[in-house]
Amino acid sequence: MVDARTDAYGQPALAAWLVAAGTPPSIAGLRADLGRTLPDYMIPTSFIFLETMPLTVNGKIDRKALPDPEHSVSENSAAPRDPIEELLVDLWARSLSQRSCGIHDNFFDLGGESLIAARLTVLLHDAGGITIPVRWIFEAPTPALLAGRIRESGSQREPSQPVPENPLLAGTKSITPDLLPLIDLSPDEIDHLVAAAEGGAGNIQDIYPLTPLQEGIYFHSQLQRDGDTWQSCHLFSFDSLERAEAFTGALQAVVDRHDMLRTAFVWGALHEPVQVVMRHATVPFTLLDLNREQGPIADQLMHLFSPRSNRLNLAAAPLIRTAVTEDGDRWLMLLSAHHLIMDYTTMKVVFDEITAHLEGDAARLSPPVPFRNFIPRLCDGNAPGISEPFFCGMLGDISIPTAPFGLLNVNGDGSAIGEAKKELQADLALRLRSVARLFSATPAAVCHLAWALLLSRLCGQEDVVFGTVLTGRMQGGEGVDRAVGLFINTLPIRLTCDARPVSEAVRQARHRLLALLRHESASLSMAQQCSTVPSPMPLFTSLLNYRHTEHKEQGLFRHEGIEMIMHTEGATNYPFGLSIDDFDEGFSLTAQMDSSIDPDWICTLYLSSLELLVRALEEAPDTPIAELEIFSPEERGKIASMMPQNQRAEGLPRSRQSGTL
Repeated sequence: MVDARTDAYGQPALAAWLVAAGTPPSIAGLRADLGRTLPDYMIPTSFIFLETMPLTVNGKIDRKALPDPEHSVSENSAAPRDPIEELLVDLWARSLSQRSCGIHDNFFDLGGESLIAARLTVLLHDAGGITIPVRWIFEAPTPALLAGRIRESGSQREPSQPVPENPLLAGTKSITPDLLPLIDLSPDEIDHLVAAAEGGAGNIQDIYPLTPLQEGIYFHSQLQRDGDTWQSCHLFSFDSLERAEAFTGALQAVVDRHDMLRTAFVWGALHEPVQVVMRHATVPFTLLDLNREQGPIADQLMHLFSPRSNRLNLAAAPLIRTAVTEDGDRWLMLLSAHHLIMDYTTMKVVFDEITAHLEGDAARLSPPVPFRNFIPRLCDGNAPGISEPFFCGMLGDISIPTAPFGLLNVNGDGSAIGEAKKELQADLALRLRSVARLFSATPAAVCHLAWALLLSRLCGQEDVVFGTVLTGRMQGGEGVDRAVGLFINTLPIRLTCDARPVSEAVRQARHRLLALLRHESASLSMAQQCSTVPSPMPLFTSLLNYRHTEHKEQGLFRHEGIEMIMHTEGATNYPFGLSIDDFDEGFSLTAQMDSSIDPDWICTLYLSSLELLVRALEEAPDTPIAELEIFSPEERGKIASMMPQNQRAEGLPRSRQSGTL
């Protein structure tokens, strides 16, 4: 018997009452069996086992006599059995905004994602003195499983490498090598830095090396001459100049709080580029007088400060600037910031703190976490023997690059990149989440496999390698979820689209993504050198960026009298890239492609690949992934005509059995 009832949160939900012959089956097994034929929304959330069904005098089921699901005990709501499970159940509920949880509640089924997982590890440390890497939550996603992992570890605390204190105190007039424990610099190099710093030694708070990803961005930035496309730009509208000035004042308060926002990047006479944290750095505020006769004011503002023709001085903090101008009854501000100092999570933290200052609620903000606390971990990825064996094992037999349409240039500045956006239809989004749960994976794993399937067909390779963007915050650390700085990293992932069943291919994608979490701070250049692709040919030229995002309608910033009109996140040096934003209510795609490729068309092809994969997982999970046919005959002809001349003779590879699924 299945009926619609209201759950403990006042939301409509399906409940099922069953009479079992013999021992009742497991609820997890029931859900898995039903998930093979029913969409997720039709699977009951509560299962209540009865000895007999209550009947009316007419012999029909008495619905009013059925026990309330709220008072039933399901498998997932099983009570904790020891203090560790009790603590984890409480933290599950707190971090996932649930009224209550059981020891078998899956973190990801309840809406968990990577940054919530990072926050959960901080709560676990603060509340119970237990330190775990974030990847354990991915590998053991229920309180029962995670408690078992903690017990098996033999210790409830994982030792972490202490970060040396910063001995460079305010008022220091002379900086010597012993005052810089995170980097080795000669006295002459230090003197060079002091001479270049505004305010001299007294304004230098710290000096340390660049992280591997910062090194890559810094290198690409230095290659560009006219502009620097590694800048994010945000266009705001204000209802008054006073409101714009208040916004800038709040931004300055955020810069004053966080060391990374006061950081400059210097090379010159040094043996390596370094980052220099200044004690004081003022956000430039430029007031412009633009004429509407020259065109729309917003267009003029964007043109004047276009990253393609303007550069931020990387050696002068802060790497942030604002420009404001009047536009009729509103004021426009263009806020520019460099990617060397912030990633997407940092951007959200900055805007959240600006809001707190504007609302007079800055007291709610937690103490800032110095970026220096993460420097040893982020730089250890280059240490010999830590990540190299893993990447050699994954990439050692890869001898040819994965380069769709023969695109091999990964040193572009983003100026020849086109962009297009599409959204997943609601039905496909729901089915994607459903099949991910059914196969104990995540939507991210399924989306990565769909990208691999598309690349496999475009490149004619069973084994494909592409870059995936990692948050860089999965190894934990106090305050990592709200730390300001550049943590993200791009690393290669190899997936295989051969005769293995699609169900096994999904599991491979999940396992590879979990394995990458252990090496999220590794150097991309080191990882690429673990393959046998001859230099200087790149290992891969395509990128997938899967990320969890705020509600789409809320945007990154919203406040009374202030509206964010537009935001761009800077350049990509990859000619074939796709970003997937996972909103609570769905998914959206952003394709960034070389100008020779229509990005809207690639979005369409990817949606075909994803739909085909989801349908195979729903209807025939044993189907070999090599037999999935993505392209129509017309698309095959178009793709073949776009292939480099040396690939056309071989023709576009077909699936092993055309026409299946």
